[in-house]
Amino acid sequence: MIDIKREIAALLEEIAPVELSFSDMENDIPLICISETGNSSEIALCGEDRISRLTIQLDLFGGTAEATEAMAIAVNKRLTEKGMKRSFSALVTGEKRIRKVMRYSFGINEATGRILSLK
Repeated sequence: MIDIKREIAALLEEIAPVELSFSDMENDIPLICISETGNSSEIALCGEDRISRLTIQLDLFGGTAEATEAMAIAVNKRLTEKGMKRSFSALVTGEKRIRKVMRYSFGINEATGRILSLK
């Protein structure tokens, strides 16, 4: 099993500061929070995982709906270029802070750490 949150954080830190878990801090804007919501084995050989399927959730806080959507576009471009597939996206406005929730699924080669597009 691979924890890829730090690698994803490195990809996104040019867009906004990144935390590796959900933040309740109301003043941290802009901010991207990364949570792993799924990690399962796709292919195992001889008792070892070879290909895993991971799902991550990103919570984006930009201050305004426009700034948050602009962050979402930049994040989506960066992650899809790496082979990750967006499976969910929604703007949440009924809270204290405007938040964009995005989920991505992808495979990872356990031996090399290479990100793979899975169907």
